[in-house]
Amino acid sequence: MIDLKSVMKLASQPHSVPLMRAIVFDGRNAIALGNSRDPQPWWAGVPHAQPDLKAPVAVPVDAVTKHFLRSRHLKITPDHLHNGAGLRTDWDRKVDWNDALSLLPQPPEGEPIMFDLELDALDRVLIAVGEGDIRPALNAVLLDLTTGRIAGCDGHRLHLYDRRAPKLQPKKGQGALHVLVPKAAAKWLLYSADKTASVTVWKLGSKQPLVMMRTSDGLIYTSAVVGEFPDYMRIVRPRSSYLRWAKVAPIQFAESVKSMAKLNAVDKPKLQSVAVQWAEGRVYAGSGPNYVAIDCKVEATPGAWHAPAEQLFGYFMPRYLEDVADCVTPAADWCIPGPSEGKPVNQQPLGVFDGDFSALVMPQRETQPPTDKTPPEKPAKGPKPAPKPTPAPTSAPVPGKGPEKPVKGPKPTLKPTPAPTSAPVPAKGPEKPVKGPKPAPKPTPAPTSAPVPASRPGKAPKVDPFQPIRRILRGDPKK
Repeated sequence: MIDLKSVMKLASQPHSVPLMRAIVFDGRNAIALGNSRDPQPWWAGVPHAQPDLKAPVAVPVDAVTKHFLRSRHLKITPDHLHNGAGLRTDWDRKVDWNDALSLLPQPPEGEPIMFDLELDALDRVLIAVGEGDIRPALNAVLLDLTTGRIAGCDGHRLHLYDRRAPKLQPKKGQGALHVLVPKAAAKWLLYSADKTASVTVWKLGSKQPLVMMRTSDGLIYTSAVVGEFPDYMRIVRPRSSYLRWAKVAPIQFAESVKSMAKLNAVDKPKLQSVAVQWAEGRVYAGSGPNYVAIDCKVEATPGAWHAPAEQLFGYFMPRYLEDVADCVTPAADWCIPGPSEGKPVNQQPLGVFDGDFSALVMPQRETQPPTDKTPPEKPAKGPKPAPKPTPAPTSAPVPGKGPEKPVKGPKPTLKPTPAPTSAPVPAKGPEKPVKGPKPAPKPTPAPTSAPVPASRPGKAPKVDPFQPIRRILRGDPKK
């Protein structure tokens, strides 16, 4: 049921303009702007009588919320709220909230068009309306006053109701007689406790008509969405043109699809599609190549098939079929057309007919018929086997060849040079000898009988300043 709290919820949404967070009390209604996140402006209101109020007053929603936290009795005055006794609630005066009165819609002059609309029919059509589509017309409900139909479409499915709007003939100079009502506004009115809503349309036939829908407990006022609705009658076929149809228990079907979605959620993958094998009368649900037959039968009309049984199948989005099942009765006909324009049966849209209601669901592009035979599972990939250990060497160890490179360890220390038995002889290196004084003659080796004292070599000869420094830093091997 719609009440003042519903309007307060709309006004409490974040707005960049402070005036948008106000509720206007005009003595009979409480009205608030309802499109904080919707590009299409619309207003919503509920009856709220204030006999003592002589002129409209805009009150910030924060003040109304603060007042209700202390009392459930609300009396409006131009400058404060009270409960009819001693309780008083004031609001911030930094903003002139009465400027919000200029934002209220004013019904235009001229004779409007008025008719009643069943909220149940609006609900069944609204479920197929798109949300956030780049085409604005697909985010609205179509009231087609030329054909007397209401329709909703998101580009993948279409819900249609016949004889729910009046049929009118366009006058001279008028355009298309249709109104596109924003989805958010129409959805808000569905919470009403009434069964019908009174619809008033101004400027019908213009580029952007104005529409008001009112119930006993709520109302919405909005300008129509600007855009071209798809030519839905081009793809809708009459019921008599279908030669193949079946019966489905809608409640059982919808519950089975919901159960499969919950079951698949346990195993992480989402329920991707529902497949119907028309000739076998079975319904499958699953994802990828794995499908499971669900507890729902399809009773096909005998003698209505003119195509091979293995070709009579179709894959559909689970949510679309579930929504259709929620909108029809067991008497509905679930129909598929025959091959046309070179397309097989599994690429043809599904048509559902239930009295004045009809739906069209586009199929998914699958070419293989469904089956409950699970394909053989591929062996799971495990870790690579560990390399075989290298046998212990019988002699000197030989490093084994493998993909891994041997870990580099610390460089081995150099073996100390044995002490010379005579004067040390400089080791020959790659460097060229530095020119200098001729070396002294080699000393005569001492006799083997006399002991040789272990003494350090004498001072090194003078080094040429152009000698490489790496030779100077070479340490004494005896240290």
